[in-house]
Amino acid sequence: MNHRYAIVGCGNIGTSSHLPGVKRLDNVDVVAVCDLVEEKAKNASQEFGGEAFTNLDEMLEEVKPGIVDVCVRESDHRSVVEKALEAGAHVICEKTMADTIENAQAMLDAAERTGKRLAINYNYRWLSHYMILRQMIQNGDFGDVRYIASTFHWFQGTHSIDMMRNLGGEFAELCATYTIDSDVEFMFFRGSKSRGNVRNAVACVRYESGALGSMTFSMYGGGNMNFEVVGTKLRGQIIGVSGELRIVPTMPDDTVIMPEYPEPRDWVGSFQRSIGAFVKSIEDNTPHPVTGMDGLKAMQIDRAIGVSHEQRGWVKPYWSTTPA
Repeated sequence: MNHRYAIVGCGNIGTSSHLPGVKRLDNVDVVAVCDLVEEKAKNASQEFGGEAFTNLDEMLEEVKPGIVDVCVRESDHRSVVEKALEAGAHVICEKTMADTIENAQAMLDAAERTGKRLAINYNYRWLSHYMILRQMIQNGDFGDVRYIASTFHWFQGTHSIDMMRNLGGEFAELCATYTIDSDVEFMFFRGSKSRGNVRNAVACVRYESGALGSMTFSMYGGGNMNFEVVGTKLRGQIIGVSGELRIVPTMPDDTVIMPEYPEPRDWVGSFQRSIGAFVKSIEDNTPHPVTGMDGLKAMQIDRAIGVSHEQRGWVKPYWSTTPA
């Protein structure tokens, strides 16, 4: 029997990425789509299937989905996630996990209380070139990883933090600073113009393993992702979300054997694999690779960047409160 899937939030990310990815999964049926805007729900229903709802409580009661995919605003994540968990569904939630650390912790508590799964959709982990990079690190092809660096548009900053942890392990401490350009016009994301305050930040990281890392973020630039990993045997570089992985041996005479890229290699494929892995973890009763705790830790590290700037020094990476 296929898994009964419902999505809450039929905006851009839900209809351009989540639902197309789910439709590629043979063991998942879209049974409901829910959005406060009736037209959005109806349009999603017509394109992807499932009954259209504008009321979350009615959807959970009438359809009783086994999996709920949360794609609403971060400020609404907690209420939707808690209702879905309490209704008996497993939940996969868009990042950033919540609007505050306290709300993220409450979501984790709800999953523990109900005995249901809570995963965070960090789909960048499921980009083909990133999966190859991580596989090679885990296989020992890089030797000892000594340095990891990322440059991200701030809109994607939570992805950067998550990928830095996923590749290098837990942070031991970090030191960061940032600037804010007030009331400027800038290209926000994927060509869209905006006006407001622009945050630019840089953070140095010490990993528990002893490796070093650096993260830079800026709202300028309209969206980008550059990544570099330096090991004692290999150096790897990723340029762009849809770019290629470039591997360079540390010694000029060494050869590199590249694993095969996972297919499909398109953007939707990362959502297909992310949600598909969540479904498989349910079927196999195994931990999902990206848990609610991963979402919480990304938020805590983001908070630590602000604390380090305020204190002008090295700080612990995991903070339990959000500033007022």
